Amino acid sequence: MEMEGGFNHYSELKAYKPFYSRDLPSVAKWAKWRNDGIKQMCGNDCPFCTNILPSSIRSQNEIISKVFKNSALSVANAVLEYVQQAVDQGYILPDAVDVLESYIGDNTKADELYAELQMLAKETDYLYKKIEKICMFKPMNVTHAQLVNLEQSLSELVIEERQLQSFYATDLIKKLIYHVSDKINALKGKTGQLKGLFLQHEKKLDELIAQRQDDINQFFTIAGFPYNFCLEKDGEKHAKAYLVPCEFQKEMVVDPKNRLSWGEKNAFSLVMFMFEAISDNADLIVLDDPISAFDEKKKFGIIRRLFDNKKDSFKEKTVLMLTHDFQPIIDYVHGNFFTRYGLITPVHASFIQNIEGSICESPITMNDLKNTVELTKDIVMSSNASMAVKIVNLRKYVELTKPEFGTSAIYEVLSNVIHGRQNPIYKDGQEISADVLEQGMREVSQYIPNKSYTDLINGTSTEILISSMSSDDLYHRIISIRLLFERVEGTLSLLRKKYPAACKFVNETNHVENDYIYQLDPRKYFGIPNYYLQQIENFIQENKETILAGNILTENTEVDQIGDN
Repeated sequence: MEMEGGFNHYSELKAYKPFYSRDLPSVAKWAKWRNDGIKQMCGNDCPFCTNILPSSIRSQNEIISKVFKNSALSVANAVLEYVQQAVDQGYILPDAVDVLESYIGDNTKADELYAELQMLAKETDYLYKKIEKICMFKPMNVTHAQLVNLEQSLSELVIEERQLQSFYATDLIKKLIYHVSDKINALKGKTGQLKGLFLQHEKKLDELIAQRQDDINQFFTIAGFPYNFCLEKDGEKHAKAYLVPCEFQKEMVVDPKNRLSWGEKNAFSLVMFMFEAISDNADLIVLDDPISAFDEKKKFGIIRRLFDNKKDSFKEKTVLMLTHDFQPIIDYVHGNFFTRYGLITPVHASFIQNIEGSICESPITMNDLKNTVELTKDIVMSSNASMAVKIVNLRKYVELTKPEFGTSAIYEVLSNVIHGRQNPIYKDGQEISADVLEQGMREVSQYIPNKSYTDLINGTSTEILISSMSSDDLYHRIISIRLLFERVEGTLSLLRKKYPAACKFVNETNHVENDYIYQLDPRKYFGIPNYYLQQIENFIQENKETILAGNILTENTEVDQIGDN
């Protein structure tokens, strides 16, 4: 019987009539072949002869794809392909394809085709459900009811051969049925032993829940989290977790999103993440600044717990922790606390910079962490350091080592050099006496010998500082920029208004947290995003004349100069 599959409705496809005016199986196979050929076309070239396709062919291709997709042909092909694959693999009887093809497209056999497809669906569904039950027969999936009636539960796994007579009655399926039956019969003889194993698993699961609950609560204690974590079984396949405040044991936290503070959410998320990562057996674990919100004691305790050798933790895992917090570097690189406290996880630290779009990584070792007092002195005494770098670090050294440094002669001298004052003055505007200047320079000469006050001023002149912006030494450039902003009143305020993020880097240059005894050598580990550095240097170039003249820079001054440009 001829079936045209919907192609006869399009005049553009008249030339294909010999192909689509046949029985439906043949039309379906041709339509699929023709549709697959369209997918192999490259541009406008024919996949057979490589000639350029005329526009009529492209129009035909669009119609054929549409008709094939929307007609019963694609469904017929899918069924026949599925059955053929099952036949090839030995799951379905060889004559199944021939039977279905003989019924497809023959209106007189519609009832027979419907009955065959129903039988195929019924047998497939029966076999699938049996295999699914067999696969799910594990200790964690077995209910108490199934344990009590274990013999009946095993009987439900048996595959009845008489339910698979039309399609799946192959030797391979029969072999599977017999194999499953033998295994089930063997298990039925060991039901007592099986019940014991399943009950052991349930007991172990209860112990694991209690252990995990205690472990989480210990973590909360370390993190200063004022809640207890409760975990209870809810039925046979589910569990219920909730928080209870330590002071009010009967009050359940039903809305943790709105109840917990930011720090509490952070602590809770961190411990939950740890157990989730352990459960998933993750190959790589990334922690994004996880402990900055905690105080120093809690930071150390939390990290120690995260890598505890004796508990479920990140030990022997690859963990990448990204942080702006310097405390972990002091603790785990310089202090070597992991080794001192018996933790087996090796620690490797790196300083990461984005340099013109490329991520650059510099290793940080124990020797790279310097005592801040010794480091600032070392920079001052270095023969390679510029005068600006020497002056800034010497003042920092005085701040760290001299009691009441703010009233000392050396501090007054260095502050005046930083501000570029030819005639040194106190904060109140009074001139510094010759005796104080001489005393201050005597102290300076211990670190920067053979230089007069005038030499220091000339060595850090505004012209030299501006020319230093072309230096390859990034730390020297930033120090020079920092001094320029000290020289002219109003520059830092305007920079903050125009480029607030860039201003942050200038403002924090050579700033060391009072909490930290150690720091990285800024000559080696000093970073500022190139984008911000460019903003700062553009700002200085825009206001260069005003800065050189030493005039007060106001918002109007800057606007006028931008307008002139």
